[in-house]
Amino acid sequence: MNENICRILLVEDNPGDARLVEEYLRESSDLACELVRGDTLAVGLELLGQERFDLIMADLGLPDSQGIATFHRLTEAAPATPIIILTGLGDREVALACLREGAQDYITKNEMSPLSLGKAVRYALERWRSQQALKASEEKFSKVFKHSPVWVVISSLEDGTYLEVNDAFLNAVGYSRHEVLGQGSVELGIWATADERQKVVSLINKHGSVSNLEAVRHTKDGREIPTLYSGEILEIDGRRCLVSVSQDISAMKQAEAERLKIEQQLLQVQKLESLGVLAGGIAHDFNNMLMGILGNAELARMDLSPESPVRVYFEHIETAARRLADLTNQLLAYSGRGRFVVKAINLSSLVTELRSLLNTVISKQAQVRLNLEENLPSVQVDVTQMRQVIMNLITNASDALEERNGTITICTGVTQVDRNYLASTHLDEDMPTGTYVHIEVSDTGVGMDRETQERIFDPFFTTKFTGRGLGLAAVLGIIRGHQGTIKVYSEPGKGTAIKVLLPASQKPVQRTKEDSPEEGHLAQTIHVLLVDDDEMVRGVTRLSLEKMGCRVLTAKDGVDGLNLFRQHLEKVDMVLLDMTMPRMSGEETFHQMRRLKPSVKVLLTSGYNEQESTNRFTGKGLAGFIQKPFTPSELRRKLQTILPDKF
Repeated sequence: MNENICRILLVEDNPGDARLVEEYLRESSDLACELVRGDTLAVGLELLGQERFDLIMADLGLPDSQGIATFHRLTEAAPATPIIILTGLGDREVALACLREGAQDYITKNEMSPLSLGKAVRYALERWRSQQALKASEEKFSKVFKHSPVWVVISSLEDGTYLEVNDAFLNAVGYSRHEVLGQGSVELGIWATADERQKVVSLINKHGSVSNLEAVRHTKDGREIPTLYSGEILEIDGRRCLVSVSQDISAMKQAEAERLKIEQQLLQVQKLESLGVLAGGIAHDFNNMLMGILGNAELARMDLSPESPVRVYFEHIETAARRLADLTNQLLAYSGRGRFVVKAINLSSLVTELRSLLNTVISKQAQVRLNLEENLPSVQVDVTQMRQVIMNLITNASDALEERNGTITICTGVTQVDRNYLASTHLDEDMPTGTYVHIEVSDTGVGMDRETQERIFDPFFTTKFTGRGLGLAAVLGIIRGHQGTIKVYSEPGKGTAIKVLLPASQKPVQRTKEDSPEEGHLAQTIHVLLVDDDEMVRGVTRLSLEKMGCRVLTAKDGVDGLNLFRQHLEKVDMVLLDMTMPRMSGEETFHQMRRLKPSVKVLLTSGYNEQESTNRFTGKGLAGFIQKPFTPSELRRKLQTILPDKF
């Protein structure tokens, strides 16, 4: 079948009129038609049920149907087919009624000609196709409008009255369609104020449209939704309307906030790491110098009689040097490379032990309250450094009171930590979730704004006129070294609470027991090779060893030390080896010496902590470690441990 042929169903009971229609269509050279006739409505309806037609031409006066009812029956049977009414002069009013109800055209039989009939058929088909295309387009638009995931709204440009809205908009703002249509956006509170909406309308009037404008909208329950707003003026039925599209960007805003937070955390980590490297390097060099001060002071004091009047001066020198060593340990703690003597303790017991010292560091106007949980899991910490953390937090809390009456509260307890909680702390570096023991120091002082909170862990930062040194930066370094974290709560005028969290341990609480080895004397001579690049360290350590009765060889670096070791291979009982040296590191020197003489005892020394210095020597036969600065007495006790048969 030729698809270009127009198939027409003619429902006509008069054979003469039917033949006339057929002849007139044949005379229309630009129309290729195939005419099928039914002489009653029943026959016509039967044909419609069996075949497809492009057009229906129907007389309204049939033997089995009269008037507009004929049109209705045909429309019901073929709603997708255009209809032309054939009528006599007396049926003109009925024909016009059919037009109003959807007929494409009507032709009066006595006025019909080949030209008028062909024209009516062509126009009917063209109008029908246009109507169908428009209907399909409207249906597509309606589907897109209704089901679009973004908000689509049609409103009055003048007053914001909603004319049509889609489901996405209704679902977001929480109103029903009945509550929205005919109501104004400002009256419903979707735009917070008339001024906010007017600013957008003014931009649209000026430019004709706006695109991707950030605008905050409000829901029925008062929530704010950030959106990207685009709008354009459109005239509908002679009325200026605003067609707008809005996209909820809450998730995008949240993701952006998370990204900025991660960037800030990264910058903070990088800043802390760079300062940590600097602090660790300074501490390392300080420890070498302190070796000279402490060592020489103790050696000099050992040579003095107990009654010597200058003995007290050397004791003062040693005390000052030890205080400087404590400061150096703060630098190491900040850098995360502090010396830890770790044992399991109860944090509440530690706070109780410090209670007598609190009056020396807090304001006289401060009232201290303790809320300590007794049955805490133990935590594994360096007690000295944990005391430093607690005292530092209490000092800061006292300063926050600014010489006014106030309260400092110290509490301990257990916190179950999840990933969201860790993300809000200052040391979320892939820390495990689970049980943490906390100590929290809070005050009723001036509090801090967000900008100040972001800087409190910076070294030397202070809100006072005179800085106090490393302060909370040292606390941060110590807690980082203990695999803990810190959370800060503060508001201006409402005080501050700083919570330190440490991983709970399964180990029982250990008691402190200080055992001092006996001085003892060498039963036989020890040959020691001392390898250190610092001249002062070599000098005081050599004197300390010789005071014990050792025979000492000294070398300024690993290369010289290895050469001396080869020359005196059989004699050397022990090597005192610095970790950080030029030309050849302590690690490489150690491996070379062990290859030459596997039985040699090597005592490693460093200005850094034991864990960092010895982690690469695990299982390699290292005899021991001693951290700088050490005194002659401490060195003797270490030798007694390594070479007990020599004493």
